[in-house]
Amino acid sequence: VVAILVSRTFHSLRINYKEVMAILMEELLELQRAAADGRSVEDVPRSITEFVAGQADLWVNGLWFTSFALSLLVAILAMLVKQWLRQYTAYTSGDARHVVRVRHFRLMSLEKWRVPQVIALLPVLMHLMLGLFFAGLVVFL
Repeated sequence: VVAILVSRTFHSLRINYKEVMAILMEELLELQRAAADGRSVEDVPRSITEFVAGQADLWVNGLWFTSFALSLLVAILAMLVKQWLRQYTAYTSGDARHVVRVRHFRLMSLEKWRVPQVIALLPVLMHLMLGLFFAGLVVFL
């Protein structure tokens, strides 16, 4: 959902060439009218075609893009954790001593890679992602 909204609002950060073309055509008509009436073309005000994105557009896109990036990060981390835990609980054949050694080695690896902390971080990242999304939604509306 966030990706769709970002793709729709991202266009507000780009210059609208149709609008610029309309402004320039209007200026060209004013120049032609001034020349036809005998007025100086220097008296015709120049159109400003410099594009500046609105603050709300910048905030909305920034919040939603950050929310989208966090959602991708949560998905990748969740998949990695699932793989790590599946590997940890995988069946090991052999005598009891070998099974215990392999399981202890896997447990030490999980602790070395801080998997419990990563698991605890996933809900925090999800809440942060949702908070950023809803903050962008409030600014958008």
